[in-house]
Amino acid sequence: MPFFEAIYGIVKATNDIKNSINGTVKAIHSIVKAINAIVNVICGLKNSINGIVNIICGLNNSINGILNVICGLNNSIYGIVNVICGLNNSINGIFNFICGLNNSIYGVVNVICGLKNSINVIVNVICGVNIFSKNT
Repeated sequence: MPFFEAIYGIVKATNDIKNSINGTVKAIHSIVKAINAIVNVICGLKNSINGIVNIICGLNNSINGILNVICGLNNSIYGIVNVICGLNNSINGIFNFICGLNNSIYGVVNVICGLKNSINVIVNVICGVNIFSKNT
């Protein structure tokens, strides 16, 4: 019966399309999980870098304390202490550069986290479409 065969063909094609959409949504979920894992690794690296920078900034404060003592002896050893204070300024410049890099890393990680949130919204929309197609 050609009429029923045609209806069966349409139903089968509709099921094939539905299965294809479901497969695509599952693939997108896998991609999002992979992106989330990458973002978690990046956030972990950010935390490690922040820890290292905090150690460096703590060392900077210790060096500043030591150099302040040395600068207090400036009345008796002008020349040597002036050289050490110049080194202190160089060290401060290096540490300020490192702290600036830390702020740049924060910005990059915030962009990545924003992208992750955007991808999650897109996946939620796709999942909503998928649920709608399953119910119809």
